Amino acid sequence: MHLYRVINRLKSQLHFLRVLKDATSQATRVLIASARHDSTKDIVDYAINTLNRNHKLTEDEKSKLQKYENRSRVGKPKDQF
Repeated sequence: MHLYRVINRLKSQLHFLRVLKDATSQATRVLIASARHDSTKDIVDYAINTLNRNHKLTEDEKSKLQKYENRSRVGKPKDQF
């Protein structure tokens, strides 16, 4: 897929992702369950890129994700976030 298509797809989902970021955990589950396929695909892409360390994270973001590290990977992770 060409880069411009990826960027346009993310731009079209930007509002949904911002709402999702600020939602409570119960509202997040409802939003994801009722989301369009494109929105779900973008969330999965972002999660996979974060797990593969393709995003630069601040120390604060790393510390917030630390508690989820063992649940997010099958088996023992090679190294920490």
